[in-house]
Amino acid sequence: MYTHHIGGNGEGYSLGDSVKLNTWLQRSLGPAATWLRLAYSNTDHINGRDPEINRSLTLAPSPDADPNNYGGQRIDGFLGASIAWRGFSVGVEAGVPLFQNLNGLQLKNDWYLTAGARYMF
Repeated sequence: MYTHHIGGNGEGYSLGDSVKLNTWLQRSLGPAATWLRLAYSNTDHINGRDPEINRSLTLAPSPDADPNNYGGQRIDGFLGASIAWRGFSVGVEAGVPLFQNLNGLQLKNDWYLTAGARYMF
């Protein structure tokens, strides 16, 4: 998936473009399935600056207001499983970052956990 921001607002501000790729290997075991997944993301810096934020940064600097502290590259690895029975299914996926190169000052991710349930009728 590629997201391109075609323009900025009146201040010339726009979010950075991004690329996200996913690939996975899945194995079905009757009503159950397991999978391995790799996810890559690359997000550019924010373009432009808000003059009001710049003014506040000189008074009380805040890392989350600096557009240079946005974006970067990540590769994440995931392991998941699901099971289905009579229209009901439940699944869980856990992952960890394999590579993180973030722009500026940002919190890095340690792990991920996603769970879900679905009933189809």
